[in-house]
Amino acid sequence: MRQTDFPQEQLAGSTLRLRLLATSDLHAAIRAYDYFGDRPAEGGGLTRLATLIRAARAEAEVGNTLLFDNGDLLQGNLPGDYTAQAAPTLNPIVEALNALDTDAATLGNHDFNFGLDYLEGALQSAAYPVVCANIVRRRGPTPDLDTPFVPPFALLRRRMRDETGALHDLCIGVLGLIPPQTVTWEGGKLDGALDSRDVLEAARAHLPRLRAAGADVVVVLAHGGLGLDHRAEGPENACLALARMGGIDALVMGHVHGVFPETTPPRTARHPEVDPGLGTVAGIPAVMPGMQGSHLGVIDLRLAHDPRTGRWRVTGSRAEARPVAARDGTGAIRPLVAEDPAIETLTRPLHEATLDHMRQTVTRTARPLVSYFTMIGCDPALETVTGAMRSFLREHLRGTEFEMLPVLAAAAPMKAGELGGPDHFTDVPAGAVALRDLSDLYPFPDRLHALVLTGADLRAWLEVTASAYNRVRPGSRDAELLDGRIPGYARDTIDGLNYRIDLSRPHGHHRDGRVLDLTCNSRPVQDNDRFVMAVNNHRASGGRSLPGTGPGRSVMRFATPIPEIVRAYLDSDPPPARHPPWGFAPLRDTTVLFRTGPGAERHLDLLRGRRVEPRGTDPEGFRLYSLNLDDRP
Repeated sequence: MRQTDFPQEQLAGSTLRLRLLATSDLHAAIRAYDYFGDRPAEGGGLTRLATLIRAARAEAEVGNTLLFDNGDLLQGNLPGDYTAQAAPTLNPIVEALNALDTDAATLGNHDFNFGLDYLEGALQSAAYPVVCANIVRRRGPTPDLDTPFVPPFALLRRRMRDETGALHDLCIGVLGLIPPQTVTWEGGKLDGALDSRDVLEAARAHLPRLRAAGADVVVVLAHGGLGLDHRAEGPENACLALARMGGIDALVMGHVHGVFPETTPPRTARHPEVDPGLGTVAGIPAVMPGMQGSHLGVIDLRLAHDPRTGRWRVTGSRAEARPVAARDGTGAIRPLVAEDPAIETLTRPLHEATLDHMRQTVTRTARPLVSYFTMIGCDPALETVTGAMRSFLREHLRGTEFEMLPVLAAAAPMKAGELGGPDHFTDVPAGAVALRDLSDLYPFPDRLHALVLTGADLRAWLEVTASAYNRVRPGSRDAELLDGRIPGYARDTIDGLNYRIDLSRPHGHHRDGRVLDLTCNSRPVQDNDRFVMAVNNHRASGGRSLPGTGPGRSVMRFATPIPEIVRAYLDSDPPPARHPPWGFAPLRDTTVLFRTGPGAERHLDLLRGRRVEPRGTDPEGFRLYSLNLDDRP
């Protein structure tokens, strides 16, 4: 760490406290408002988060605070969609962070969703440095010779008070990192304009540069998860490996929408180097502040000056994730703070314009489209999305070499509860479909790609999906159905196939796996059969490393956004599927427990042929149901 400019006798024994505040994955949630449901929300939103930020600053000793944003700011809620369409000179979402005196930020993968021109325009509105070390315009021989897209790091020079009130110059280095897969996921919109490097490679190169440039404290803004089990090169989530590298004083994580440190119940997988109690990862203080303004990350550092070396060093830390709301004894969510009046006023024009825009009727649906039972294979919302993708692809295959191949579509539920809470399910009622409902069905501006896959590819793909379910011992009662470590967006359904998942079998592959009775048009699928399958650009580019995906594997690409494909499909008034694509293989005297939202009670009629029984409400507000896997009456 750098030597300060103060005489050694003045600095001897000095101690200083520094508070770091962090937001992440705001996803354009400017207000405590559910834009998909068109109703106020008790939790989340930048307006509530702003109140927490101001309170955390006010209570900080001697006022030494810095505020960071960890990416995925611009997309994910309807205010983001409206802003991208309206293209104002000043980006109002970024302006809100300016108003909160944000000190620095990094990017997230979804910040590239609307294309490079839009992102660069939004960055021009930022009054704070935006840094990212591993997304570059052109790779050089080494990371330090890359042509950057934005600066890899920033040096924040601040005057800070020590515990006696004396002022000191402190230099805080901030390094930004995001999943390198971003340039592949968004390749169709970036058109080769950007390249990427491995997160760890970039960090190894730039961390020493920060110290050499005079950083007393190094903060890494890593838009990624812990990555407890990553083995591949260029991991999407690599924060544990980052923390092990050394040279980092504080770590902000994100991307996977988790919360760290957690209170109760813990969701982070146990690992000897991850301590939710101390809030450390490999000994480094760390936070992950949820999603859409649900939490504020707070890291308190205690710095001591060593007169022998002339350097400051971290001698203690404390980390927490402060929620804006909490569940009461009935499972209902209650706000812990009011909305900030200044941010309410600032965001009012965007909020009101978004409401007017999103309430436009764009199509109709003859039946409710909900995802409350997606985890047990009953999801009219997902069925509509995959049906739209299949129909669109089938129409565009006419006259091509792929016209005679069976047409499939793969997608995962957009909303499946989990970290988003019991209200995080798609729920579009029958009747008029507004623009907000269309976004509820498919919230991302993804593009449709076509892949040619073999039967072996499909079986392996489905085995990956089947690994999201716990292994269940036959004869057990109310065993947990889902492996909570695997998110809903990893549970693909392949429309156009029929299959069953045997929960009694271990996770495996091909004939020894969990996927049974795989058929297409009532015919058993053979390993060498060929199919053409519609997927989104993320899946096609290799997201989740599924078989048959990756750069160069798409045989067709389409510019029409998938939400528009879904709207046109609903215009055709499609009939519901006669049977769901998949279900569980029967297990005698066996039941499993799953969690869903309170709205599920209105749609139990969807579960025809399935035997479910209510099991109350858990502390997080999820409704519990028991599913009987025994097919005997």
